[in-house]
Amino acid sequence: MPYITFNSDPNLNSFPSGSFSNIEGVLHNVHGHAVYMVYAAPTNGIAPTITLLSPLPTIKNETNNTQQLGTLSFSSTTVQISEGEPQMCTIVLWDPYGRVFDAQSLEPLGENDAIVTLLDKNGNRVELPTNDDILDIFGLYNILVVKDDSYKLKVTPKTNHLFESVNVNPLYKDLYEFIYKAGDPPFYEKASDPKRVDIPLKPIGTPYSRPIEIGRMVQKDINTGTQFIIKVTHPLSKIKFISNGKVLKEDGFGKKIPDETDKSGLWQAVIKKNLLSQYGYSIEVSKNPKYFKSDTYIKIISPDPNHITIDDTATTSANSSVVTGYFNPLLEYIEGYAYSDSQKIIPNAKVSIILKADKSIYYQTTTDSSGFFTIYSKDLPFMDYYLKFEDPLTQVKITQTTTQFIRSNSSYLKSEDLDLMRSTKNNQPIINPATGQLNEIRKERNNVTPTVSTKKAVNYWSYIIIFFIFFLILGSIATIFYIRKTR
Repeated sequence: MPYITFNSDPNLNSFPSGSFSNIEGVLHNVHGHAVYMVYAAPTNGIAPTITLLSPLPTIKNETNNTQQLGTLSFSSTTVQISEGEPQMCTIVLWDPYGRVFDAQSLEPLGENDAIVTLLDKNGNRVELPTNDDILDIFGLYNILVVKDDSYKLKVTPKTNHLFESVNVNPLYKDLYEFIYKAGDPPFYEKASDPKRVDIPLKPIGTPYSRPIEIGRMVQKDINTGTQFIIKVTHPLSKIKFISNGKVLKEDGFGKKIPDETDKSGLWQAVIKKNLLSQYGYSIEVSKNPKYFKSDTYIKIISPDPNHITIDDTATTSANSSVVTGYFNPLLEYIEGYAYSDSQKIIPNAKVSIILKADKSIYYQTTTDSSGFFTIYSKDLPFMDYYLKFEDPLTQVKITQTTTQFIRSNSSYLKSEDLDLMRSTKNNQPIINPATGQLNEIRKERNNVTPTVSTKKAVNYWSYIIIFFIFFLILGSIATIFYIRKTR
């Protein structure tokens, strides 16, 4: 996982207190085709200014292994949350980076659709570890340069396109940035100011078209809100955020929820938690009809709440031009029963909270003899996670998303009037915020029978003991009777 160190001190993982600026940070373990999101939680409204450096692959015997990427400013991405400090986020993109797109349809090419090669100003291939880059799902290429210089680009398409000088649809200015066409003069690339260079290709025959896709989905708890970040394949895509079947227009903090992505296909919003339903929330994405024609494609769902999956792998459904991405709720409190895949309750099961990002164990507990367990907010992560149950008898391990846990326990949650998103019962807090202890309403759990019963193992030893005592008593009576009779 990438991480940042500041002031050349690997033990310093946060900004110093008080007034500060011009902090030097080093981004470690970097990869191409990556979007790095840097967060800051300033005090008293003071935001840091970061000079970000990055280790580079060494070439032959060169010893200089850093490249200045630029200065990060958090002022334009501040999100003020009520009852908390401002939360700030900025995006880091590699250089030179850009998209390859169809000059007429303006559609970005897809994964493996072309190879981009960096050339020097004379048209010769530059020897770099990251050269000859293959496009990713967004049609993006990333080539890490070694020094500031003038460069050219070459594209080898694998689709019905030619890398030739071409007249570009004038609407490209809304969707793309600086463009480089075949035959254009060299452009200057400065490491401290990464340049986005988009490349139009000439279509052969029918202009290129492709289905829209969701490439990344991230959610994170921030005080009383949840931050959502998605990245989709098409710029300025249309967005609808849906919670419990209703389209949300405002975020609960008095701001309108963005209804479009930006030019890079990035969309983010912070939505108040009381607008999010524990029974599901999702995001609908579609092409912007102003720029892209409306075609019928396979609907891609990522992930489908009815499909047992931990990774955001896509499944297909009915024909549609809309892509729906489902988020698994970030629960503030967990209470319920551990179920197997066959919907049987697992007594004395080991319960693990697993971070989705790196599959590491965040917290563990055990269910009681009835399969019941609770986990409090202090033991739950603020990023995406899922649950894992281990049956003590069979050693079978069952993974379950929070969506699947909610569905398995839906009858119990409704009977107890529990909202695990807000940690409430009967609209009252389960945890007393002043003491951190259980409120009176949770000290005694109602005797609610789970919707799906499980057969408990028969305790044969108890029967053996009963029979032994019975025969012992019977033998004693017979002995007494025999003694009396002989007398």
